[in-house]
Parts: sequence; C-alpha cells; structure tokens
Amino acid sequence: MTTVLKAGGSSVADGTKISRILKQAQGLDDLIVLTVSAQGKTTNRIEKSIESAKNGEAVPEPEEIFQEFESLCIGNRNLTANGIRDSIYAEFRSLQKPTPEKLRQLEDPSYTAKLHLDGERLAAIGVCHIAQCSGLNPLCVDLIGSRFPLAVKGDYHAGRIDLEESRKRAQQVLSSVKHGILILPGYGGLDLDRKGPNRIFRMKTLGRGGSDTAAFGYLYAFQGDRLLILTDVYGILNAAIEGGETVPVLDIEEAKDAASLGAKLPGRRALRGLEKCYEEGGNPEVYIAHSQDFAGPRTRIVKETEEKVPVKLVAGRDVVIYSLEGDIRGLQNVLANSGVDWAAGPLTDDYARVAVSQETDSYAERLITGHRRQDGKNGRRMSKEGNLAFVGAVGSGMYNTQGIVGRAGTALGRSGIGVEYNMDPGKVSLGYIIGRNDTTPALVALHGEFLPP
Repeated sequence: MTTVLKAGGSSVADGTKISRILKQAQGLDDLIVLTVSAQGKTTNRIEKSIESAKNGEAVPEPEEIFQEFESLCIGNRNLTANGIRDSIYAEFRSLQKPTPEKLRQLEDPSYTAKLHLDGERLAAIGVCHIAQCSGLNPLCVDLIGSRFPLAVKGDYHAGRIDLEESRKRAQQVLSSVKHGILILPGYGGLDLDRKGPNRIFRMKTLGRGGSDTAAFGYLYAFQGDRLLILTDVYGILNAAIEGGETVPVLDIEEAKDAASLGAKLPGRRALRGLEKCYEEGGNPEVYIAHSQDFAGPRTRIVKETEEKVPVKLVAGRDVVIYSLEGDIRGLQNVLANSGVDWAAGPLTDDYARVAVSQETDSYAERLITGHRRQDGKNGRRMSKEGNLAFVGAVGSGMYNTQGIVGRAGTALGRSGIGVEYNMDPGKVSLGYIIGRNDTTPALVALHGEFLPP
C-alpha cells in the first residue's frame, strides 16, 4: 500500500508543524511518498529577488530569502554544512551584484526555473533531516540527477507532466525503496533532452498550483492507493463565511468547478493525474485534510457520487476581466496548459471575455498578450477591467433541478448586488461577475438561499 502526501508551504513552515506531519505519517502505509512545497513565502521572495536583480535593485541575503529553512538550521550542523544549501546560497548571492553574464542568465527561462525550484529543494532537505531525527530512515531524492521520478515537458515555467514517463521513472525508484518514507520536492520536475550526444536534465516548474499538480502526478506514477492534500484548514468549506461547514464529498467535476471559483482545491490541470487513474480503472482515495489533524473533518474527492446534490458549496475570488477581439484561436489551450485558474464566457475564435484570478493577473496578462496574433488584419483589441469578483455555486445536481438559476439571481437581487456578467465556471456550476466589495454579501446571500443552517 502506498500513500502520497502533499504538504503546502504553510504546513511545513516550521519544525513543529513538520514533526506533527511526520508523526501522523508513521504507520500510515507501507510506503509514504511525501512531496513538499517551498516553506512559507519562500517562492514569493525568490520571484522578487530575481526581478530585483534584473532591475538593479537590492537583493536580500539568502538567509533572509530562505528564512524558514534557516530556522531549521539553528543548531543543526548537518543542515548548515549541506552541500546543496551551500550551492543554492552561493547562486543567490551572485544575484546581489550581477555580472553582465549573470544578467544574461536571468533572461534564460531554464535558469530562472531552476532558481524557482530551489525553495522546494531546501524544504525537502529540511523535512528529511527532521524525519531522520525522528528515526524514520527517509530517502530524499533531489531534483538534480536522473533518479528524480517526475518527468515534465514543455514550457520551463508552466510545464506539463508526462505521466507515462513518470511512472517508468517511479518504478525505478521503487526498486530501491518499497517501505518507509520517500521525500520529494514539489512544484516541478525534470525534462530529459535526448537530442544531443549527452543526456541533459533540465528543471521545469509546473506553473501556478504546481505542487498540487505534482502530487497528483506522483499518485499516478507510484500507483498510490491514497492521496492527502495537506493544508491549514479542515477540508473545503461550503462557504468561506461565518457558519461555513466542511463539505464531506465532492465529485471530480464539482472539485474542478469549485477550484475555478476560488475554493482551496487543486485546479483543473492538477486533477489530470487523478482522471488518468480513473481512466485506467484505479480508484484511489483522495482527501483535502488539515496537516496537523489528518483524521479531522476533511473533504474527499471521488469519481462520481450517487446522490446528485443541487448545491454543495458557494465560493468566490477576486478577478480581472479581459475582453479580447480578433484572431485568438488557441487561447483556450494556452490558458489550460498554464496552470492559471480562469473562466470564459463566451470564448470563440475571434472574441472572448476571460476572468483570471487577481493573484495570477500579471502572469496571465503575459500569456494573453503574448498569444494574440499580430498580423494586423483583424483590428485586434484588448481591454481590462479590475476591482471585480467571481462568485457562484457548485453542485452536480444543479441542472437536474428546476429554478436554480432563478433562485440564485433572486437571492443576489434581494441583497442589492448588481451582476456585471454571467460566467459559468463549468458544467456543474453557475457563476457571476460582481463588484469586489460585494463578495462577502454575495456569498452570504447564496449560502442562505441554498445551504441554510
């Protein structure tokens, strides 16, 4: 039996939280595959350091960039003198006074992808050290070298998992470890370049939500029996308001639509690994659980539920709206492969209105503007609206229940909430674009209409 655990940045932010995860993992299964995100806000500090170096601004000391990891190093000579740590810190110190050659490197996505993944590499080392101190005899596989199991193709900063190749690599790892705990950095993997005379392994990230994407990739690759996505909340709430309760079960379509609306769930692209398991006849258990209480209230994701509930949850998030006119063929594929959470209504070859999360706006804007064709024939135009929110309801029985759309609109109207656009996130949900200041009142109104106490 194999269990995959994914621990997010807040869940591994300090030694106490890590120890609690490891204690709960003991005896959970024959093999534990634990994939970890960069600790705390490390990834944000890495991104800012790269941009500062490019712009000639001050770059912090590595000890500040990786401050959570540094807290684990206090009194731990094995961590302080770790060769990987020394190499990573030296690389970031070189950004403080970048040479012309270093500035050229910073324009190379293969180099910046490697820098982005250094937080995960250090987090894995830190977790492995604490596991060793706990007597667990862990194995940590670093991203450098052919042994790393996750195969990632495509863009350096928004790659996609090659699931079949990853399974082959995972089986090679399993030949040397069948019991105990295997610790792996999340968020990215390796692309093997076979074209040249020498094999070259290049690190690539999986874009936004990449650690969740990696976790589901590992579930498929290691043929796991169970996956726990560990967060700092008790599963998925039916509304992010006072009185919200944990949703016990979501089917995979409900999970995808809820993620688009901002519920703390793995996104559509992340769930591809689970869908692949289902396609091949597998049925692993998947839970969203609290990192400090695995057995507490949690949300299970399943292939299909027998009972089709009209509304299971309501959710919302801050968004930016892009309106595009002209030749935008292929835009849907670009967004789907990027890891950006988005919704569209409508989306055709020559017109689209696209909502993207405020958190990913700068990245999404680069994708959208970079994709638009510039042949000068169709008078392409793009406009952008901010200060908006995307709210809605999710339930697999929604469109078998008469009057759901009318009830939702009436509930919002009674609360004095104006709707800018209708924009359904997917096939088991309905959504509305509203003013950002109306987010909480809208959630309260929808929750009261469909999910009263």
